[in-house]
Amino acid sequence: MNTNYDVITVGGGPAGCAAAISAARRGSKVLLVEQYGFLGGMGTVALVSKNDQKYINRAGRILAQR
Repeated sequence: MNTNYDVITVGGGPAGCAAAISAARRGSKVLLVEQYGFLGGMGTVALVSKNDQKYINRAGRILAQR
């Protein structure tokens, strides 16, 4: 197992994936570490789409049911 990396990215959410991909495209050897078995961050974990956000207020209460 190789343990020499130029960039180690912690977190497989949108920002972490973008950072890891960008570094790899520039020729860096990259390790991406994610605590869950999948990428995508909270958008994937909570299964919340962009369209669902308009139904939830800032306190996290549901304003309307679909």
